[in-house]
Amino acid sequence: MRRTLSAIGALAVIGTIAVPALAGNGGGVAQIEICHATSSATNPYVLIHPASPAVAHAHVKHHDGGDVVPPFEYKGKTYSSNWDADGQALLARGCVGPPPGGGGGGGEF
Repeated sequence: MRRTLSAIGALAVIGTIAVPALAGNGGGVAQIEICHATSSATNPYVLIHPASPAVAHAHVKHHDGGDVVPPFEYKGKTYSSNWDADGQALLARGCVGPPPGGGGGGGEF
């Protein structure tokens, strides 16, 4: 009886750790919280959570580098964009407020 309870407890701990890490994000691919530049004068950024491959391949260079991307690692390489004090403050505010450096989102899609 004790062994059964110990096994059930161990499985519960493993499930608590493993399932959230894999749920809803492509089997363990990290999602990165970023401020996505929109080219809108009234709403220059929106908060999104794309998967790390999308950020590495598109968002780091999006809008001439206008997205705010915190440092993250993908396939052994570290990526980030606009991760200065202004960019960090913008992301901390949920991407609401003045853009980094007082500029716009920039660029076309």
